[in-house]
Amino acid sequence: MTYRDRTLGSERVGLLARRDSVTGRLRRLVWSMLLLLLLVGVAGLVEVDIATGQVGKLTRGYTPASESHAAALTEMLNAETAVRGYVNVPQRTFLAPYQDSKDAVLVSLDSTVRSLNSVGEHKEDALLATERTRAKDWLDSYATPIAAGPGGPASVTPKEQQEGKRLFDAYRQAYEVATTAIESRRAALHNQANRLRGMAIPILAITVVLAILLAAWLAYRTASGISRPLGKLWAVVRRIDEGDLTAQADEQAGPSEVKALAKAVNALGTRARAEAVVERDAEQFRQRTRLISATLRRTTNGAQMTDHLVRGLGQAFEADRVWLHTFADERVPRLTAQWTRDHLTPLPDAQDRHVEAARMLADRLWEGAHVVTIDDHRTYQPSAGGQVPFKIAQNAGVRASIVVPIGDSRGAFGLLWVAMTDHPRHWTVTEAGVAQHLAADLAHSLVQSHVIERQAQAVQVLRELDQAKADFISTVSHELRTPLTSISGYLEMLQDGDAGDLPADAARMLTIVDRNATRLRNLIEDLLTQSRIDAGRLRLEVSRVDLGKTLGAVHSAMRPLASSAAVDLELDLTPGADLTIIADQHQLEQVFTNLVSNAIKFTASGGRVRMMADRDADDDGVLVQVTDTGIGIPEAEFGKLFTRFFRASNAAASAVPGTGLGLAIVGEIVQRHGGAVDVESEVDKGSTFTVWLPTGDAGAGAN
Repeated sequence: MTYRDRTLGSERVGLLARRDSVTGRLRRLVWSMLLLLLLVGVAGLVEVDIATGQVGKLTRGYTPASESHAAALTEMLNAETAVRGYVNVPQRTFLAPYQDSKDAVLVSLDSTVRSLNSVGEHKEDALLATERTRAKDWLDSYATPIAAGPGGPASVTPKEQQEGKRLFDAYRQAYEVATTAIESRRAALHNQANRLRGMAIPILAITVVLAILLAAWLAYRTASGISRPLGKLWAVVRRIDEGDLTAQADEQAGPSEVKALAKAVNALGTRARAEAVVERDAEQFRQRTRLISATLRRTTNGAQMTDHLVRGLGQAFEADRVWLHTFADERVPRLTAQWTRDHLTPLPDAQDRHVEAARMLADRLWEGAHVVTIDDHRTYQPSAGGQVPFKIAQNAGVRASIVVPIGDSRGAFGLLWVAMTDHPRHWTVTEAGVAQHLAADLAHSLVQSHVIERQAQAVQVLRELDQAKADFISTVSHELRTPLTSISGYLEMLQDGDAGDLPADAARMLTIVDRNATRLRNLIEDLLTQSRIDAGRLRLEVSRVDLGKTLGAVHSAMRPLASSAAVDLELDLTPGADLTIIADQHQLEQVFTNLVSNAIKFTASGGRVRMMADRDADDDGVLVQVTDTGIGIPEAEFGKLFTRFFRASNAAASAVPGTGLGLAIVGEIVQRHGGAVDVESEVDKGSTFTVWLPTGDAGAGAN
């Protein structure tokens, strides 16, 4: 076959394809309709052309001319109203409509002339020119001088106003004449168009009916060759839309356009399948990175965090090597972690000079908030400061890398390196962002874990110090109590006369010694009690206790102290009241001894301390009150009264001795009995401590 034969053959195939296409069939339909219209509608087209010409003059000429002509009158009226208002009230704001309308008047008139001239109508040009002259006379001769002047009735004479009215009336008269001419011509054209339309409609109707019949016949022939392959194609599209990405359209059925559409649908399905694979891989990548973040949050061990991160990044990025190093820094521990593919050998430990170069690189990247992504090390040119790290990377056979600094607001303290060894790789923006995000998560977790570890160490040291303090207090208290017991015994023997009669001065001195020995013994008891509380060894030895007898014993024991301080100590028990409770009698004696001794200590000579007890009318319990007329307590310090070693500010200022343990012990013992302590006080007027204790065994067995 010659070249010419092959050329003619390809031309015949192309011709047949064009004739078999939807376009070819529609082209035949269109040419048939055009032929029908040409044969049947020649006369109608003539009429339609005439009617169209008339309608064109209306739509493109007289209708927009009428509208712009009316707009000119509106703008002129706005300008006249603004000028008249300014004449009456000399405010420049009244001239705003005039400034907007003065140019619009002439523009509207010029637009009217252009609209008429565009359709070949010049009959109204002279009338519109006269109207424009009248409008310009009013604007230039009357309105413009007034707008430029100060305004107000005083600036415009009656003669000028009369002249302005005359000029405006002349404009209105010219406007009316032009309007009458335009509207008359417009009405005539409208009537002519209606008459021509009445003749054209039957002709057009016949043409349309014939065209419809011919189109229906051709459509029937076309539908059988188009609808069936289109229906099959639609079914394929619907399956793809429902998620069946395996659906395939028949590319050989139907007209050429349908075949092309089938090819496009198949291409779309192929692309959708590829995108589905990409999306699946992306979702797996996101799941892996979320798992890494969750794992970092689940542990406080720095080494575990770094191991999880390098392993997770290696698997998520499908990398060959991941290396992480934190430098010597007070914020985080010094750590090194790496992950490699099974067929690769781990990198040797970095030398000091390499670590320093890596630190300099991390600092530069952190300062610029950069992440280095290298698609191919063979073509990458590092800066002068980054040559050593990247030389190491090349020596390790790395082909592509991501380098991310690790740090917090104070600066970088580590470096993360993700690498490929077998081939170059393009790192996406998403991958770089994920690496940076995970590095930030690791930095935060490392800093927090380091802080927690240091806090735990500090807490352990504090606990050891607290235990040592408690042991020291317990030991010292026991060591003090033994000689104090001996001193108190010999003191009692001297006061009883076992060594003979004592001079009055010596007896008075021994009384002072006895009082201070009692204070020292109470202090030692408080220290021992607090030591047992801190060690968790304070136990309640409960029994039935008559609070009346207990308070009587405290009253008898505290009376010498009150007498020496010239303070009146009273005990007021409600007659017949049942004050029996289940409690530890020895500890309750210590509670009320501490309260009464405090009251005496902070009450000046001549004051009074009163102990009262009664059954609680509202609850199943007993109320005990210790009231004094002492220096009182500032209200702002109520919340700290039962804290160990706390002393009220006015007590410290008055140099009243004390350790600040008495009330802390009171609160602890009462709480262990299931009771409560309340305080009411006013500075320089006194204080009242109220102890409520349950009568049952609520506190029995408490530790």
